[in-house]
Amino acid sequence: MEKLRELIGKYFSGSITKSELRELESLIKNDANRKEFEEFAKDQYLLNRELPSFDVEGGFANIQEKLAKPKNRKYHVFLKAAAAILLLIGLSSVLKVFYNGNSSTNLEIPENAITIQLEDGTVKILSETESEVITNDKGQVIAKKDHGVINYRKFNDKIVDLNEQSVIYNEISVPLGKKFKLILEDGTFVTINSGSKIRYPIAFAVNAPREVFLDGEAFFEVTKDSERPFQVYQRGLKVEVLGTRFNVNGYAENSTVNTVLIEGSVGLSNDKTSTSNTKMRIIKPGEMGLFNNKSSEIDVQKVDVEEFVAWIDNRLVFKVRPFENILKVLERHFDVKINNEYKQLNDKRFFAKFDNETIEEIFRSFQESQAFEYKVEGREITIYEPLKTK
Repeated sequence: MEKLRELIGKYFSGSITKSELRELESLIKNDANRKEFEEFAKDQYLLNRELPSFDVEGGFANIQEKLAKPKNRKYHVFLKAAAAILLLIGLSSVLKVFYNGNSSTNLEIPENAITIQLEDGTVKILSETESEVITNDKGQVIAKKDHGVINYRKFNDKIVDLNEQSVIYNEISVPLGKKFKLILEDGTFVTINSGSKIRYPIAFAVNAPREVFLDGEAFFEVTKDSERPFQVYQRGLKVEVLGTRFNVNGYAENSTVNTVLIEGSVGLSNDKTSTSNTKMRIIKPGEMGLFNNKSSEIDVQKVDVEEFVAWIDNRLVFKVRPFENILKVLERHFDVKINNEYKQLNDKRFFAKFDNETIEEIFRSFQESQAFEYKVEGREITIYEPLKTK
């Protein structure tokens, strides 16, 4: 099984040799191995949700035909593998794949780059357009990235000894103005908001909670596992679930860490004082738990969840939100610096919804209900008190 997964990883990364391709052809004649190959292909399909359908049998038949006639040169073998991928997951063009290019060894990291830090401290730029595989310091494939989603499923159960002491972490950092998606080893789906980073295991321990560490904001769709609760740590708060959908927002400028529950059940507690006997504060769907960083107190409120998860679909929703708070959201969303010299606006509350509007269109919309002036200079915006008319 370990050899099969190694060959499958190379096949989908485009790095498989002619002899390895023949070995894979032989292995997938076995029903169990064929099923493993199909499951991997389905994962690729799930990463491309816009595709209307997926035909495993038809695609597999074409793959066997392609595998039966490999070319003599490795480059042609890669094209055959890429053609099979096209048939399997319906991509519109052959994806360019490379192993750990753009590493931090001799590379200056741009401020607007999405990056991943590997177990050995190496920082690598994640391409937003190309597909690529992620390898560890031994050259083993630990994840594959397609279309802004990095996937750790199917790779890591043979790479590490899955006990609590040997868990290996990676960390993804997302700059202002961008978002990124992550599928953890257990199938949990994470959407990471702009100006955020998340530290997570490449594979979770077998007999311990599934722990991740968040700085900023992320939305979680947690795979259910009654034996291993899923725990998110951020700025003194521990969020614990078994399987659910929820959003955690704890940017450093906020006085609270806010957890909004969409479905399921979530328990909140102070991560510094929490023990197995600690009574957690439970929140229900449609509620938000607010953890105060200074007092460690947890308050629970009923909320309209749309306002807190609209960012996942690249929308902005403000429901009676103070202007000062809105400006912070706009700074992260558009990667700009906003200086508000009209302080009277800070406490003004606005109700607004935006889809694909530019930041200037958003400001003009606010001007319809509250007079103010603004000036744009590059990536810096200054808000002024309106000019007085005589």
